[in-house]
Amino acid sequence: AKDDGIGLDIGMAREVSDFRIMGYAAMTCRTIRESVEDIWYHYGDALGMMSKISITVRDDESMSLLIESVNPSQRIHRFTVEETLSILLKVGTQVAGTRPKFDSIELSYADPGYGERYRELFQCPVKFGKPLCRVIINAQWLDSPLATADAELHQIYRSNLVQLKHM
Repeated sequence: AKDDGIGLDIGMAREVSDFRIMGYAAMTCRTIRESVEDIWYHYGDALGMMSKISITVRDDESMSLLIESVNPSQRIHRFTVEETLSILLKVGTQVAGTRPKFDSIELSYADPGYGERYRELFQCPVKFGKPLCRVIINAQWLDSPLATADAELHQIYRSNLVQLKHM
């Protein structure tokens, strides 16, 4: 069966509210970088995400996020990576109020036949057939302050996330 990027479509249909307390905790962080490092990285699996995001490189110019699927099936892996990238784009835009600046995307699978769709959607170079799946995100965007930052509310959300993760 041909899917033509259903993972991209599903990810783009997601809203920050779909992630409940984790989404709201992300919105109350000071910056997007804090949101990625403190919330999505540590608590994404607590909400049943089909992928694991890990931060592989941090510097003054960018952050590299490794995307790993919990399912080894090639078709499920591609779907999971597509969904995760689209969620980063859609929810990142909602949380930050501005579109994420992806410097590049590297994917461990071959072009599925709609590679141009990736380039148009993410507005960056996309390279297929690489050893790992990762996205390089611009540090300037990551360090943008969030208009919804609220330290007191963030602490409440984060405490609840800690409890949820240990249930």
